[in-house]
Amino acid sequence: MAEASTSDTAFIVGELSKRLTHASRMLIQKTKADANLLEKSATERLSLADKLRRAEAEVLALREENQQLKVKCSKLESTASDNEKVLESLRRTVEGDANEKAALKSRITELEWVHAKIIELERILPEVARLVDGVYQEYKKALAALGAEPLPLPEPVEGP
Repeated sequence: MAEASTSDTAFIVGELSKRLTHASRMLIQKTKADANLLEKSATERLSLADKLRRAEAEVLALREENQQLKVKCSKLESTASDNEKVLESLRRTVEGDANEKAALKSRITELEWVHAKIIELERILPEVARLVDGVYQEYKKALAALGAEPLPLPEPVEGP
């Protein structure tokens, strides 16, 4: 530097000052970028921590709801089981009623046949009674010819 002139020194100092200014500017930009990155990172951490707290609260709420749903599901399963038992009982009752209905229909058919026979007998009964009376009169005549007394004719039996 001793050999350099003042203007050269001033030029060198100027160049060094420019480089120093440029380096300072770069350092400040880097520092700002680092600060922005730190701020962004801190904000993101806070946001994630807040999201984590909300997620934990939601997990707790969902666990409680899950427990309530398990209890409700258990009650519904019990009710469904009871309903199945009732339905099975009803099925057996309906089946028994159907069998009883079939038996009653068979009995009705049988009674209808008996009723038809009774109607038929009621229709021919007066004719039979008239024929019996005729036979009895002939019986009395035959016994009178022999000089004997006839037995009395039995009284007719009343219907049901």
